[in-house]
Amino acid sequence: MPRIANKRPKFFSERVYERRVLLGFTMRHLSKKINKSPSAVYKWESGATRPTAPSLAKLSKALHVKPDYFFGPPLENGGIA
Repeated sequence: MPRIANKRPKFFSERVYERRVLLGFTMRHLSKKINKSPSAVYKWESGATRPTAPSLAKLSKALHVKPDYFFGPPLENGGIA
């Protein structure tokens, strides 16, 4: 029986780090804004884990980008919300 490919889009973890640094946020500051632990933010930035849908919504809002910013090729407007 053939394996079914994972259809989830690729999450570009480096974009979390890039946007956080661009905005001048520390990992601790961002984690407080989204009510998550600094270790959760670290895991997202390192690619060890992906944020859940609710966490992605909070992350996008805190970093002033659309959720699509973290997936696929760069967006025309840079993903700025």
